[in-house]
Amino acid sequence: MSQRLLARALVAVTLAVAACATVGDAPGPPLRAQHALGVRRLLVLGVSFPGIEPGRTPAQLREHVLERSAEYYATQSWGKTRIEGDVKGWYRLPRSLEDYKVSPHNVEVDRSRVRLLVEDALSAAEKDVVFAQYDHIAVTVGVRRGPASATA
Repeated sequence: MSQRLLARALVAVTLAVAACATVGDAPGPPLRAQHALGVRRLLVLGVSFPGIEPGRTPAQLREHVLERSAEYYATQSWGKTRIEGDVKGWYRLPRSLEDYKVSPHNVEVDRSRVRLLVEDALSAAEKDVVFAQYDHIAVTVGVRRGPASATA
């Protein structure tokens, strides 16, 4: 698996995690758009875990992640950025949810386990996907992990 591919997927996961929380009152560094205009290709990989069925269908995943992201970026960029892409999955990962320590709280995220989740997701999908066709990859877990949920 190429380091560039892994880095693209990790950035997507990192941005998704970073968007969920802020630390302190100080503003962060200014964001820099790189290659943000025009059509951006997004691959959404749905992953599931042994013994846990995904909480959404692939069609629901398409609507929830891909279509909503496309609407958001089109609106925020005044139509200058268009998200197109595909949803692939569900891919059953080889380890349990607990092994990856998926958490709804940023302070509990273990970077090495997130990296392992991304590596396993990319490995599971590589037989079906030409990753070079996409600018961004979003790995989406098939379970809800909110503070109110006890087990999933």
